[in-house]
Amino acid sequence: MVGAPRSTRLSSRRRPMTGGSEPPLEVQVRAAEAGDEHAVMRLVNTITEELFGPFNVIAVIEKAIFAVTLVDMNEEVVGFAAFYDHPNVPGVHPGQWEAWAETEFGLPRFNSFNTVFLHLFVTKPDFAVGCVQEIIRSVLAAVPQLNQILLCVPVHNHPDPALSDLFKPINKTVKASSNATTTIFIAKRQDFAPVLHIRTAKMEDNDDLTPIFARHKNRLRETYGDFFVAELIDSQDDDHKALVAEANGRACGFMSLSTNVNLDLLNATFELGPFHGLRKPDEGDILEEPKESEEDLEQEQEEVKEVFDYEATIVLLGDENTGKSSLMKTAVSLDPNPLPESLSPQGFPQVSLRREAFEKKILLNLVKLPGEITEDNEQAVVKAIQAADCATFLYNNLIIDTFEHLPSVWGPLVQAIEDERQAEYERQKQEAEESAEATEEPEDTDENPENPEAASKEVAAVAEPEKPDAIIKAVIGSRSDGEAFVDITAVDSFAARFSASLMPVNNQESESVSNALYRLTEVIARNTFGLATPKIEQDILEMAEVPPTPIDPPAQLPQLEPAFQQTFVGASNCFCVQLFCIKDEFETRSTDFLAHAFQCFPDRDFLILTVPHLVPEFALLQSFVRVPPRMNTTLQQELYVFHRCGLLADFHVRPSISDDFPAVEKLTASIENSEAILEDLQKYNEARRDKDGTPLHAFSAICSDQVVGVAIVRQEENIEYLKSHYNIEDFIYYSHHARSEHGHLFHFVLNPIFAHLTKLFLKEIMRQDVKSSLFYPTFPTTAEEADSSHTLVTCMSDLVPVKPRRQISYPVDSLFGNIPSERVLKEEAPFALLHINRKLVLEPKIAINARIVVVGASDAGLAFLESLAFSPHLKFNNLTLVSPHGLPGELAVTHDAKHMLPSSLAFTKERLDKISLKSWINIVFGKCTGINRKSKLVITDDGSIVPYDHLILATGTQFQVPFPVGIYGNASEEDIYKEFEQPTNLFTINDEFEADQAVYYIKAVVAKSQEQVIVYGSSLEAYMCVHTLLRLGVSGERITFVHAPRVQGQADCFNNPDVLAAVQASLDAANVVTKAESELYSWDLDPSNTITTVTFRVGDEYETCGCGTLFAYAERRVDYSAFRAVNDSCLIFDGRVVIDSQFHTNDTAIRACGPLTKFSRRYHADQWSHANFYSRQVGHELACSLLKLFDPTIEKDDDDSDELNKLIPIYTDPKVTLAQLPGGLTYLDVRKPSLNVPVEERRQTENYGRELVTGDAANAADTPYFLVHVNAYNSVETVTCLAKSCDVRHGNLLCLYGKNEKFLNNLVSRFDEGLITDFYTYFNEPWAMALFHDRFQNILDEIRDILKQPPPDSDEAESEVFAKKIRDLVEENLTIKSSEMRELLTDYKKEGYKRAVETRLLSYLSYNYYHLPMYAKPGMV
Repeated sequence: MVGAPRSTRLSSRRRPMTGGSEPPLEVQVRAAEAGDEHAVMRLVNTITEELFGPFNVIAVIEKAIFAVTLVDMNEEVVGFAAFYDHPNVPGVHPGQWEAWAETEFGLPRFNSFNTVFLHLFVTKPDFAVGCVQEIIRSVLAAVPQLNQILLCVPVHNHPDPALSDLFKPINKTVKASSNATTTIFIAKRQDFAPVLHIRTAKMEDNDDLTPIFARHKNRLRETYGDFFVAELIDSQDDDHKALVAEANGRACGFMSLSTNVNLDLLNATFELGPFHGLRKPDEGDILEEPKESEEDLEQEQEEVKEVFDYEATIVLLGDENTGKSSLMKTAVSLDPNPLPESLSPQGFPQVSLRREAFEKKILLNLVKLPGEITEDNEQAVVKAIQAADCATFLYNNLIIDTFEHLPSVWGPLVQAIEDERQAEYERQKQEAEESAEATEEPEDTDENPENPEAASKEVAAVAEPEKPDAIIKAVIGSRSDGEAFVDITAVDSFAARFSASLMPVNNQESESVSNALYRLTEVIARNTFGLATPKIEQDILEMAEVPPTPIDPPAQLPQLEPAFQQTFVGASNCFCVQLFCIKDEFETRSTDFLAHAFQCFPDRDFLILTVPHLVPEFALLQSFVRVPPRMNTTLQQELYVFHRCGLLADFHVRPSISDDFPAVEKLTASIENSEAILEDLQKYNEARRDKDGTPLHAFSAICSDQVVGVAIVRQEENIEYLKSHYNIEDFIYYSHHARSEHGHLFHFVLNPIFAHLTKLFLKEIMRQDVKSSLFYPTFPTTAEEADSSHTLVTCMSDLVPVKPRRQISYPVDSLFGNIPSERVLKEEAPFALLHINRKLVLEPKIAINARIVVVGASDAGLAFLESLAFSPHLKFNNLTLVSPHGLPGELAVTHDAKHMLPSSLAFTKERLDKISLKSWINIVFGKCTGINRKSKLVITDDGSIVPYDHLILATGTQFQVPFPVGIYGNASEEDIYKEFEQPTNLFTINDEFEADQAVYYIKAVVAKSQEQVIVYGSSLEAYMCVHTLLRLGVSGERITFVHAPRVQGQADCFNNPDVLAAVQASLDAANVVTKAESELYSWDLDPSNTITTVTFRVGDEYETCGCGTLFAYAERRVDYSAFRAVNDSCLIFDGRVVIDSQFHTNDTAIRACGPLTKFSRRYHADQWSHANFYSRQVGHELACSLLKLFDPTIEKDDDDSDELNKLIPIYTDPKVTLAQLPGGLTYLDVRKPSLNVPVEERRQTENYGRELVTGDAANAADTPYFLVHVNAYNSVETVTCLAKSCDVRHGNLLCLYGKNEKFLNNLVSRFDEGLITDFYTYFNEPWAMALFHDRFQNILDEIRDILKQPPPDSDEAESEVFAKKIRDLVEENLTIKSSEMRELLTDYKKEGYKRAVETRLLSYLSYNYYHLPMYAKPGMV
């Protein structure tokens, strides 16, 4: 188990400690770790167990709120102590000891907030007194609210002298029971670290204070002048105060206070709504968004109902992202409660629309047609299409003011509507008369009524006054069965007359508008029917008989509307800290200033403090509440707030009662899904459990007899699943916690002014409910559980995220029933897990306010963010990701889109859901288009500004639009982009969002047309694009796959001739036309900017192909916007962003990683770059390099940084590729990071090793292909699979990389003997499951450590270590002879290494038996 991170609060500087006759010993107090167990046990003596009873050291460490170890300079343990928040007295409930202490010993004000109990103490005898003093002093300094430490011992025992000198006995009360078995001793704070005396500053304090400010005198002198302390003290008045802290008669701290606060600036910059804007309540405050009155709403509904008096309509909506239009059938219901499905028109989804929502849907979702639109006429075209689409709606709804400012458009619009109404009336009348005449010879058709009586009724109907929606029916039409259809002729006619009646600025605009409207008609027909524009109503009816397959709309980026901002106008209710400083040894007593500060301003309730982002959070700020900034703020300060109620000592936690319900309802009124909190609270009040019998516990936080917080906890019934799927054992030893001690946190709400007491609230929950750990899941936005059973807790930042575990993919059929339990194997919706335990409740996280901005959601960028967010003892408050499409996996893309791109398996959708990065970072949707290095700002394409202190560039490389050389020649990219407009049918796909747009286009347009589709490129993505086209119904004859030229000497995308041949055979079988490597020479565009033909060049020959759609995968380059941002900011760019071995650019505040980068030429390694390595490992290493700036627990390297910077780093994790290829094949490739050299050349090298192959790539669908490349050192270097999806357990096969073939059950010898015919079957056998376990590498490391230790069974202190023997033999001869090997094996057995290794291996299998039940344990056989 990886232990919990070292405590930062309990770590102290080394200081000398004396004891007995021994010389002074330099010691340090730190948090205890499980590894201290053996050292602590050596300090135990007979008195220890008499005082504290029997104990298990690891169990004591696990359950203690403080477990501290005293170590010397050599890290040798000289003392240990464990503190709990309840007494170790049999029969006293941990959650009810306060009543016992008051009754037995008269301690009424002692509670778990200000008191701890010493449960275990051991030390070296010679340093006992000094050890006790040092430990107690450190604990009291770490927890400011702690006032005393109690020691409970059996009544007939007495503490040893070291303790009895510092702990004094407490007399029992007269009410104490006569048979009491416990005596209590107390150590008070004032005897070790007294509370500081706070008073008003005087001029004579200047001499004491000047040395304290010495470290910052230059900056302070620039801000306040040379005599700033004296001036601040001398200028005190009603609005300015100065306080000092006094210890031992001398000033040791200073605080300057002022009421001059710019509240308007703070409210504009920070989210101060929970603090009422730091102002006093006023009648003019606007706290809620104004709502429409019910009368206005009813009137609007009536107005809309008069116009939209129909059940079904077809609305033309445009997608401003793709420029494509789609027809959507919508049942319009004015009732806010939609009709039951059984009553709604068949196939029509229901939408409840209010007037403004409908207007927005029609007017704002405009059809934007490419081709004819230019900057000069764009507005006219949009308005024309807008009017043509909803003219009648506007006219009948009397929304005249919409176009009042456009008389040139409104006039023709009204006239067009009136003309169309009259024409429709005449046409309907004529049709009715003809229909009546036709009844003399009735025909059984849809167009003619079955009897003359019906015909006469129809004529009568026409004779009646026409309805206001006549024009709608002209365009939409109606079949006899009531189903709506589109009369394209009517649309065509109306579009033509309307465009002709417009009064454009010039003839060119008139032609463009007319073309756009006719193009609109074509798009309607193409998207709806997939054919040329139909002209006859009968054609439409015939096509409508076969209902079209519904097409899922493409993913849409979230549209964030500005949140309503409350307005506060009352008088100021705050004052601020202007200047604060205190001596280091008294820093933890900084909160002693607060009470006196509020006495200086009794009419103010808030104390605020601002600090620069890069200033580390000091002890005083840990009692304040950080206020999050608003979006796009550039203020260089963080704001912290403290409310005077935070000083109240009566804050306490108790089980909820029924009378708390109204207060909880008011407290949670503004919380989303607050109904779930109230429902669970009601269950607790009624039955103390759920309907299924699960125990339910509710707790209320009380201050001044008011409910200020509530929490609801259930018994964690899913602990086996959590243990097996998440690394909870990074924080706890599971075997030392009873099942009943695990709790599941469902709700947690605490008033913001008490947010600094969050961990105390959590501690009390665990103490009173007898829990040792709490778990809280966060579900993705698509999970139902996120909205039903849990609410977003306010304590999330105080919990630690738990990393998910990689799971074994069990071949159930091959394990003969020896599989894990259902609790482990069950499939649940993925969720991220947060955790806290008793060891962490009083361990504050180190807050990092530095603004760290990552540009690009690449694997490297996500790995960097994950590493920072999952640092359990750090809290990064300002992590920001800038990405055009946000976090991968967050948008609802189709399954087809996901399979259009290869995966590195670094961040799958499941893993992203299980780490929930969005919980820890801010996301800015946009593309970086500029970097202001002087002001440290990132500018995005929509004009947003993102400030940074550390900038990480991780955009990667993307497929770019190819520029045909026959058109653009050698023009620079900058010159081309000045006038370039991307053709409408050209796609470059780089992420899931773009893939989803392409999939939608393929389904809606490509699959329904007969035009040719060209896929240009030689990358793996190009093959996957062809596979997607085939899957979506595009026939192979329509697909032309043109390979792009490769760089001379580089391998193809598979670097495996067998796989390449197999994939080509699949393309041939699908009749895909494949062309050899060709250069895209030119293309032809029609007036709508659509590619119609493409010309390729091979040598001196040219070939022209028809083109309906072009997918370009020719070359990955740095995105042009990213290049401009980098180049314009004067960062060094040499084809890629130039970095050194530590990720630095030429700006110390800007780092870069991933394929975007290249190493500086001074390394003479131009062929190597981050693109050669696994991006996830690169991002993790970048995070490690940055953490050295913030994490005090990381030991800084003493080596010269210049020496370390002379070589490029080499990363060892394999590069992984998973893809879906034509023929329905799954392709998996796991290989060592290397240069892109063809495998044929590699095979010629002397140390290549050998390839072991089963199956046949040419027939991979029936005989799956599996290649294992074992290098010259017998380690697996490459794994390549080509098979049907069900045959590839990629999660397991990744684990083969880097393993010696001996670990794989003597893979090579078994293969040579013919015992292995199918690697898929071989690695599905039970023996292999341990190889795939996520902790298998841990057991290998432990075995290596055993071999590095002296022989276990040898009594000779100077015995040679076994690992050294092997190293000496290898260094001498490079190989080990047979005789030497036999001698090593003899020593391995004789010296006890074999027994030690086997014992450790059996322990590993036993400890992880819940994952590995297929292995026999001792005693089973």
